[in-house]
Amino acid sequence: MTTITRPQAPSDSLDDLEGDIRHVSTLIRTTHDVLIETPMPEDESVAKVMQQVLDLLWIARDMGEQLTATASACHHKVMSERKQSPLKVAS
Repeated sequence: MTTITRPQAPSDSLDDLEGDIRHVSTLIRTTHDVLIETPMPEDESVAKVMQQVLDLLWIARDMGEQLTATASACHHKVMSERKQSPLKVAS
């Protein structure tokens, strides 16, 4: 039995954001891979719709991979900048 969990409140953690983007990217990639291995149906109208979905998943997969890389680069940049100039505490 599948358990459905409700989304939690938004997080302000870069780790959470990067992880969420990676999870969505994995979901899209896996869906794409499963669909590409599925034989095309003989019904041309169904095959046409299936091909359109596959084309869109291909775009979404590539965008997901790019978003994952971008989020990782941004996270590393923020962490690097934080190490170089620590926060100053006001007196």
